[in-house]
Amino acid sequence: MAIPTTKEIMDFSPFNTGGTEGVPKFTRSLYPELSREAKNRFIVALSGLRRVGKTVLLKQILKKRAGAYFSFDEQKHCNTESLSAVIEAFLDHGFSTIVLDEIGNVDGWAGTLKKYYDRGGVKFFISGSASLKIRKGRESLAGRMVEHHVPPFQFDEYLAKAGILQPGSIWAMRAHGKELSDFLVQGAFPEVHGAEPSDAKKYASSLADKAVYEDIPNRFGIEQRSKLADLLKYAATFSSSIYSESGISATLGLSRGTVADYISYLEQSYLAGALLAEGSFASALVKSRKLFVSCPALYFALTDSYSDGAAAEVAVYDRLFAWGESQKFYRDYQKREVDFIVRGVPVEVKFRNYISDADFSTMLYYMEKKRLDFGIMVTKGAFDMKKIGGRRILQVPLSVFLSSKSFDALLKA
Repeated sequence: MAIPTTKEIMDFSPFNTGGTEGVPKFTRSLYPELSREAKNRFIVALSGLRRVGKTVLLKQILKKRAGAYFSFDEQKHCNTESLSAVIEAFLDHGFSTIVLDEIGNVDGWAGTLKKYYDRGGVKFFISGSASLKIRKGRESLAGRMVEHHVPPFQFDEYLAKAGILQPGSIWAMRAHGKELSDFLVQGAFPEVHGAEPSDAKKYASSLADKAVYEDIPNRFGIEQRSKLADLLKYAATFSSSIYSESGISATLGLSRGTVADYISYLEQSYLAGALLAEGSFASALVKSRKLFVSCPALYFALTDSYSDGAAAEVAVYDRLFAWGESQKFYRDYQKREVDFIVRGVPVEVKFRNYISDADFSTMLYYMEKKRLDFGIMVTKGAFDMKKIGGRRILQVPLSVFLSSKSFDALLKA
């Protein structure tokens, strides 16, 4: 354990001595909301995958509002004594806005922040790369903290960063196929925008390695790091596929309990996600689930069997997650499957040039079973409102789906 000196704290960032740091001019979609929340007293917490732009967002806030910055990315400073020393140093130098990056690495951080928050006179912005570490502070900071998930870069942001603005109406949106292809490979991480696919792959792979060999073991105390890496690779190789804990257990040589724990750790670190089947919570728990890596760039970097269809399905999962939509899937005993069920609406991904009548059969079966009159099919190029037997199916290109501002925009189409 090492407690930084006041000089080390103040020298940590130019912000701390009245200067500034160079940050991109482009701002994420979340930035306006963070700017508004800078004016209230609540602690603002950001969580999300490493290198998706949390730190840049926080520093962009500091560019507009004088404040101090410190990161707890180094293990030696990850203790409450260092946290208190940092806050005291900043308060002694007259700062009323304090940014504490990667505070989730500090055990007991919430109690320390609560003490200073209750004294008043200070605005905290904090971040963490694992949801659990932020959520652990929710109880003791109830009524004091506002949380935000910072997703990987989204396609509409990727286009806007390149100076391409989509119109508000989905029917007026363009496909931007070249940009979509690039986005699926390197769009999640701003540092590799415009990079060659091989470089983007190395970058995403290195982030995954750091998470499974350092971040997650340090947070959760696991020992079988190579098995965790194998599980993440499994999640990529079989992304969007049905899985069972017993099947993964047999494949990787882990107990079912360990598989369940490891998947939970990957979810909490925003590397992967698991969807339950539609139905009651109790019945869904005993059924097989669908496993995803969190974004197309990770899928591209880690899979052994890349396919455009799987990449498209991961992209849809990522977009729905970024919108904050609860997702399930449908599968019956005859293995009829609908990729996603969102607010009761079936969403099927058919990322191919030609959509046949047979491609609608499962969705139509589900819609008839549930007495629904609307569904969504995500395609490669087809873009229309298909009407079959009194039911409407919105065929929307993946690029347009990803460019839409919300799921509501698709429902209103």
